[in-house]
Amino acid sequence: MSLGRHAYRHALHPSSTYLIDHIWISEELLASTFRRFATSQRRYESRVPGPLEARRRLAKRRNTALAGIAGSGPLEDIACLFGRNGREHMKWTDREGRNVHPETHDSPPFPLRPPEPPLPFYSESIAPIELDTLDGTRGFPDASHKTSREQALEEFLRSRPSVTAIGIFVRQLNFDLQREPTYSRLILEHLLRRSANDEGAMKKVVEFLDDPYLNTRGAGNYLCALKHTLSTAAVLRKQPVFDAVIRSLELGLLHPSELQDIIKTISNVRFKRSNGFTTRNSRFLVRFHREMWDAIGRCDVYRHRDLGKEIVDAWLSILCERQTYEDFILAKDVILATQDPSSADRRWVPTLIACWLKDSAESRRSSNRHFIKELLGYFHPTATSEIIIRTTEYMVSTKMGCLLEWQRRLSELDNITNIVSSQKWVDIGTQHTAELLGSPQEMNSTLSLRHQIILRIWMLRALSKSLPQGPLWRKDQRVTDSPITHLCTIYESTLDKDGGYEDLLSSLMLEIHTLGIPSNGLLMSVVELKAAKRRTTRAQRRTLAKLETTKVSFAEMFSDIHAYNASNTHFFAAYEKMVRQIDITDPSFVNHAIEIARDGNIQRIWTLIRLFRCHTPLKIAISSFWPRVPDPSEKALVRYYPEPRTSLCPDPHLAVEMLHLFAISLACSRNISPRRAYALVHWLYNFLMKHNAHVKPSLVRAMYHAGVLRFRRAGLNVAPTQYAYILDRVKEIETPEMVQALMEPPRMGESRK
Repeated sequence: MSLGRHAYRHALHPSSTYLIDHIWISEELLASTFRRFATSQRRYESRVPGPLEARRRLAKRRNTALAGIAGSGPLEDIACLFGRNGREHMKWTDREGRNVHPETHDSPPFPLRPPEPPLPFYSESIAPIELDTLDGTRGFPDASHKTSREQALEEFLRSRPSVTAIGIFVRQLNFDLQREPTYSRLILEHLLRRSANDEGAMKKVVEFLDDPYLNTRGAGNYLCALKHTLSTAAVLRKQPVFDAVIRSLELGLLHPSELQDIIKTISNVRFKRSNGFTTRNSRFLVRFHREMWDAIGRCDVYRHRDLGKEIVDAWLSILCERQTYEDFILAKDVILATQDPSSADRRWVPTLIACWLKDSAESRRSSNRHFIKELLGYFHPTATSEIIIRTTEYMVSTKMGCLLEWQRRLSELDNITNIVSSQKWVDIGTQHTAELLGSPQEMNSTLSLRHQIILRIWMLRALSKSLPQGPLWRKDQRVTDSPITHLCTIYESTLDKDGGYEDLLSSLMLEIHTLGIPSNGLLMSVVELKAAKRRTTRAQRRTLAKLETTKVSFAEMFSDIHAYNASNTHFFAAYEKMVRQIDITDPSFVNHAIEIARDGNIQRIWTLIRLFRCHTPLKIAISSFWPRVPDPSEKALVRYYPEPRTSLCPDPHLAVEMLHLFAISLACSRNISPRRAYALVHWLYNFLMKHNAHVKPSLVRAMYHAGVLRFRRAGLNVAPTQYAYILDRVKEIETPEMVQALMEPPRMGESRK
């Protein structure tokens, strides 16, 4: 390049000596700079803060500790904030700077002597009179002082210092309250002595309870303060001690054992009858239970699920024992929050349900109708089935009642199909209800195997009312049919063990009345399942419902013609067993039968006829009348029944003789019409002939008297067929002379007897 061109270019270069009035930063520069900064601060899914955040937090801690120098508390060791040798906090600066003072690595991290108390003029809570107390000459005993630390503490407490001064003094004497909680209790008891009617002293107590250093966890200070308040306060209200307990539960500071003792203490309080605030105090303690439970729910350290089994059992026992509406609601919340839905340990649920039903029946206020539904709906269907079984057995064994209301609540449950499909209904054994519940107060109440089966059938019947198949009168197949049939089979096996003389329905009826459970068609369901395709009539259903509702004996049913005809098909074995116990050859029975025939009570006469029809030993006896017993004048030797006769084996001759006397009494009764008398005597004749019994002439004479003579005397026409039938019977049994005498017409002025 030539010299001229170089000079020309140098002359054209702009001058750089002028001043720049601003700095231009482009958008690209800002974006790239921010990306580099964000990348350096990225945590990559780690919970460790970045270097800037770490420095900010460390500076905040350091400034807070330094600011405490002017406070009332003791001067803490600030060097620990900076790490070893005061330079550990500079880990993000020069790493070589950490070893600036290597000779100090072996020094102890804490001072060997307690720090001197801070200047008292920085604290507004310390009175001027306490300055001398905190002086080393009075309040801080050195090694050569003869007074022990406990005596020095007691002497210091007599001066009524503040809680802050007590904390300073305790630190000066090096009290380890965690290992020696008795000193913490000593301080609290001193504060409680002067807190009866002094609000200032009570504030000191609350300040002590809120101090985590003086109020050592597990020392029982909350319980001690609570006992003192309950024993001295005439009217319980929202007092500071109760608020301190609530705050400790919210923060998780209360020890579990102390919480259990507090629950028992506030429940065992007995107020004097003369105190006019007894009801108000009781209501306050009920609300305090709820406040404690809600405080535990607000705590993130010690929650509802963390409550031990002992605390839950103690709490539920107290709530169920007091039996108030608020306690029942709280008990339900405790169970729902602490119990496992599928766990087998649910012994408090039956007790709670039974107490709730009893309180609902006795109180006039409208109760929560969804209480039981919400409680049982929380558990698994298998667990719900077991709870229903235990609750019913508990209510029956303790004679608590309320079974009718319990039956209504069962029909309102959800998911009934899954509940009745559980295997728990047929898994039955001879266990005691008290053993199932695990409660010592029910150890005397037991249920037999039969009673357990009946109660389970009763519960299944109550639950089946709300099945999708609709009302019970529909004959559709239901989920409950299989377990009820299986339970009936188990029940029948117990009858076979008893000897086989008991039938299913009669035993069920007697046990139902023994248990005292409400009627819900239990007998009808058993009959319908056992009868299979055979349908029951309306009269049979009505009779079965009556037998289940009212306690009617078989003798009363036997005497009622309608009840007997409706139930004869199902209870014939029971009737036959009852009738065979009657000795029809007993003279008292014979006289009673003759009196009934003379009185002409048709209902009682037909009852006797039903008795003859059902009396199996009577039918066997009259059929074995042959051979006849010879007259004593014949002096013949005859083998006769040598054993004494009973109702199960009556004398055939006496039985036949009883029937003939009864027929004669019917024929001659003036209170019975001729037609009715002839029909009854004719029935007795057919009964004897049907069972191959011996018919004596006295019976056909009674038939002739009722069917011919009484007809003529009453002015009634004797039908030719009836007259011919009677003469044929007379000719078969009577002698020809007697037949001829009966056929002759009566003479004038004479009557044929």
